[in-house]
Amino acid sequence: MPRNRGKTEEEIQIGKPTPAWMLTYSDLITQLLIFFVLFMTLSTLQKQRVKEMILPLVGGKGTIVQEKSAEKVIPPIINEPQMLKAQQQILLYAKQKNLAEEIRTRLDERGLIITFAEKAMFEIGKADILPQARVHLETLSKILKPIPNNVRVEGHTCNIPIHNARFASNWELSAARAVNVTRFLVEKTGFPPARISAAGYGEYHPYAPNDTEEHRQLNRRIEVVVLWRRAQNLP
Repeated sequence: MPRNRGKTEEEIQIGKPTPAWMLTYSDLITQLLIFFVLFMTLSTLQKQRVKEMILPLVGGKGTIVQEKSAEKVIPPIINEPQMLKAQQQILLYAKQKNLAEEIRTRLDERGLIITFAEKAMFEIGKADILPQARVHLETLSKILKPIPNNVRVEGHTCNIPIHNARFASNWELSAARAVNVTRFLVEKTGFPPARISAAGYGEYHPYAPNDTEEHRQLNRRIEVVVLWRRAQNLP
């Protein structure tokens, strides 16, 4: 019995115990491995973020995932009560002057749009404002001045080409009409010049198809657009 006990103790002692420094070294290697994995993961994420930030700035085809609900960004509606009030005042003026067919309004994603038919503002092929149109613009200015939103005056034509001594194309005609309306509002009615701009679109933004004379008359127009955005930077 004593011999067996001694043999067991001898067998138990076979092999050298693991040095303490080996355990420390093993823990260090494990920690370094974990650190390396985390470093590589963070580095990959950081590169992706930098790529997403830089590509849009340089015109690259970056892909940024967005919510489906944000497919179309609509400018925030600002001063909606004032816009609706202005729309009602303009409609009332048009009704009182029997001009419901010549002065129309609508609301869309851009803002409040006041449309003046060509015959309410100009002679065919000309850009000089008619005397009766000046009264319309004076009334319009009084209604729009209290609203701090930007205003854009847009000139539009039908698709019938124009070529005379004054205008080489519909571009020039539509731009001249928009500029003349803008200048009248600023110079004759005191509309703030920092809040208004002019643009001529020729026949390229039609309201209706240019397939009948009635539709072409609808396309020959001036649109005064009261934008939803506040008066900060002109569009």
